[in-house]
Amino acid sequence: MLEHGPMAVMYAICDRVVDEYEKVGAALEEDVDEVEESVFSPPAPTTRSGSTRSSGRSRRYAAR
Repeated sequence: MLEHGPMAVMYAICDRVVDEYEKVGAALEEDVDEVEESVFSPPAPTTRSGSTRSSGRSRRYAAR
């Protein structure tokens, strides 16, 4: 790499940094989508005790 000069080295470094930022941007976009979904989705139904019903197992324990 050095035989191509210092500009080639600088280009390779910048290219690598930009490539890594693309991965970070994609992961950040996924995180934002998950947060938006949790914030803007309708709330889960609640039981009389006030807990959310997410599975049959939790309903079984709440009934006991």
